[in-house]
Amino acid sequence: MSLGRKERSIFDKPLSKFQNTQFTLAEIASEIQVGRSFMDQLVLQHMQGKNLVQEVSMAKYWVCEMENRVASRCLQLFGGYGYCKEYEISRMWTDARVQTIYAGTSEVMKLVISRGLGL
Repeated sequence: MSLGRKERSIFDKPLSKFQNTQFTLAEIASEIQVGRSFMDQLVLQHMQGKNLVQEVSMAKYWVCEMENRVASRCLQLFGGYGYCKEYEISRMWTDARVQTIYAGTSEVMKLVISRGLGL
């Protein structure tokens, strides 16, 4: 079994040829693009001097939670090898978790967002 990006195979078929893998990667790529677009928009608004406390809290919450979803789904594609520390996906999965904690937990970000909504 090879573990290259497009080389891992199961049942003598490259993992990338399975429809489930293709759909998973398409969903992941879409989520990442949405996050990038949101971040790009915030950078432009910040450069214009806008007050973005609520929007930045939304971005931190959503992007960090998305990172966890993406890392977890990618790790799943590697099967048991995903848990081996020698593989980058294992480190990425481990590192993703802390993003929802430091510099304000996801729950704190939700509190900031809800206050911005007047709740």
